[in-house]
Amino acid sequence: GCEGELLYNVGSVVVRYAVKEKCQNFYRDPNDEITCLAIHPLRTLCAVGQVGRNPCIRVFCYREMKTVQILRGVHERGISSLKFDPSGRFLVSCGQDEKHCLVVFDWENNVIRASAQSGSDKTLDLDFQRNGLGFVQCGVNLLRFWNITGNSMYFKNAYFGENGKP
Repeated sequence: GCEGELLYNVGSVVVRYAVKEKCQNFYRDPNDEITCLAIHPLRTLCAVGQVGRNPCIRVFCYREMKTVQILRGVHERGISSLKFDPSGRFLVSCGQDEKHCLVVFDWENNVIRASAQSGSDKTLDLDFQRNGLGFVQCGVNLLRFWNITGNSMYFKNAYFGENGKP
């Protein structure tokens, strides 16, 4: 959050705690357990992903604790990771389905910019490159560098150990 504030989730609730004022506010719109949280670069919005049969992503203003956008119908089982790009225009998500589907949303317009299946390895985190043209996916036995070109995404694997190349 902003300086002196903490944002965290507990079950299906997001808590905003103002440290100096010792005051809490709550975002209660999610109807299922929250599995991940991402802060918008302008630090006024937050996105949360949920678990469930048809999980959704909710983008909300954490000052007012009001929903701005709901992105749904893409992932199955749950959402394991979310990240805004440096401009705040795009949001990448990773699903908890068997193929760990990755989706890059133009979240304000509720449009999918690009999507791809990433495979069976579990994703632990995502982060955009500073230029916003790609992102990094890390997880169990994987480190991938994704590039976004138009509506397509492709990746290059990082190699470790004996298979690594300088």
